[in-house]
Formats: sequence, structure tokens, C-alpha cells
Amino acid sequence: MYYAYAFDGYGFDKNGYPFVPNHPMEEGMRWGYQCNGWFKPQEADLYRQNKEKYIRCWINKYWRGSPAEVRLGLDVYDYVIGVGEEERDANYKTFMSYMKQVQSGEVATVIVSHYDHETKQTTRIVRRGIAP
Repeated sequence: MYYAYAFDGYGFDKNGYPFVPNHPMEEGMRWGYQCNGWFKPQEADLYRQNKEKYIRCWINKYWRGSPAEVRLGLDVYDYVIGVGEEERDANYKTFMSYMKQVQSGEVATVIVSHYDHETKQTTRIVRRGIAP
């Protein structure tokens, strides 16, 4: 991950060889991920009352070779639960504004709940990467 910035815009095939993806990131997509909403089951009633406050982000797509994949290591079905060095709780709005506010060259910190399909276990992972 130390030299991940050198591979922005590239994907890697199953043998580890770099390639330029057929579908480049859309203009203005600095990190190169797409996010959908989810909420904690125990907050279902609160979510119905105030969706903006309780909806959270899960990664449903990222562009191969994007900073989200190469620098942060985000994966499909990573559920964002926190952001920043203080590891504060993050709803959808907080996460999106945090990702926009991180200056280029600074370290971004994202805490995710990651489901491993092989082991069938969910783990909490702190992901850090240099902002593009």
C-alpha cells in the first residue's frame, strides 16, 4: 500500500499484471466508489422517523484501479461504520462529506464492517489511505 499512488487508474488481473480498465471513472468521482444506503436493524424505528440521520453507506461498486480500491482497499459490501482518526460514528451524509473534505495527500481513515465470503465472518477493519 505504500506505493499505491503509483497505480491510480490501473487495475490488476489475476496474475498481478496492471491494465487500464475499459470503463474509466466518471468525471468528478475522485475516489471511484459508489455507495448505497443501509441502517442498523436496532435503529429501524429511528430510521423511519429521521432517514437522513440514521441511513449509512455500504460500498456497492468501485472502479478497478481507483483510489477506493488501490489506496483504501474498499471492497464491495463493506459497510461504513466510522470515519476519521477519532473513529466517530458515520451516517451517509457524514461519510460523503468526510471523503470530500480530505485534502489531497492527507491520510483518510474509514472504519468498515467487512464480510468475508470464505470464512463467513464479519470483521471490523480500519482502512487508511492517502487521498488522491
